Amino acid sequence: MNNELFFIKRVDNLGRIVIPKSIRSDLMIKDEDFLKISKSNNAILIEKHEQLLNTRKLYTLYMKILELNTDLECVLTNREQCLYSTVLVCNNIPYLDNSYKELLNDLKKIVNNGALKITDELSVNAHYGIFPIFISGSLVGSIIIYSENQLTTKHEQITELITALFDE
Repeated sequence: MNNELFFIKRVDNLGRIVIPKSIRSDLMIKDEDFLKISKSNNAILIEKHEQLLNTRKLYTLYMKILELNTDLECVLTNREQCLYSTVLVCNNIPYLDNSYKELLNDLKKIVNNGALKITDELSVNAHYGIFPIFISGSLVGSIIIYSENQLTTKHEQITELITALFDE
């Protein structure tokens, strides 16, 4: 059975087309997401571009630096999935819990103490900090740090420096 869908769309005078909602939903394309557009022979290819997924070696290094310098548990997410965790193997890239996505969409740093559900497999009840990651002004993910002990100013400063490294 063929899973391919096709639509015929008119290009407007600015060269724009509308991607049908069913396709955007299936591929989890949201406002402010980046798309990779390329040409192959006579075809235009459009793919969802996950900036953090495309830099796995680099973000793993950043997270190791954070972990070694803070002795905290660390999690890295994009806007949809957990990409790295010190306690959870993210081979299957688990999807973020909807309540966490709502926190992330507030676009601000959050430092708190209590329960936080990150994915179905990862919930914490601790002191935690959520640090949004922006690339070129757009939210692309977050770093979460947590511990049974109170987070210090140094923990927050190191995490903020690491999030800044992601920006181009």
